[in-house]
Amino acid sequence: MVGWFAGSLWVIGFFMVSARGYDTWDERAGRFAGLFALGVALIPMNYYEVTSGWVMYRGWLHWTCAALLFIDLALMCLLLFTKTDAANPTPKKLLRNKFYVACGWAILVCIALIGVYSLLEHFCPSLAATLGYYRPVFWLEAGSVWAFAIAWLVKGETFSFIRD
Repeated sequence: MVGWFAGSLWVIGFFMVSARGYDTWDERAGRFAGLFALGVALIPMNYYEVTSGWVMYRGWLHWTCAALLFIDLALMCLLLFTKTDAANPTPKKLLRNKFYVACGWAILVCIALIGVYSLLEHFCPSLAATLGYYRPVFWLEAGSVWAFAIAWLVKGETFSFIRD
């Protein structure tokens, strides 16, 4: 599954870098998300907890790209997708906004849970080792990507029940 996830980050990265938005903010946010996704896919984690040298810094860079990617995606859902020029948005636009907000908060919750798991590794290693068997970071990252995918499909008005 890790190979699938890295491959999907490549696709997301290239797509987001090349996609055109409604305005300058959409394009900038998309390009940054694309660059961060490519950074996560290209820069491997520090799997063996090496505490010095390039491998340690590479791990930090991977985590930084991942955090910035998911923060960018959450902000796109919460701030950009919810924008409208209409004085009185339609009921379906208001429904779509609820989807965007839910997806944005889901991404932020996943990020927070990854942080909690990281703290567990330092303060309660036995519990973290037990949870580590289930690969929580992978599943939380995948959940964040799925949340953004749902928001993206809603934004594209893919589903007829929320299309104007």
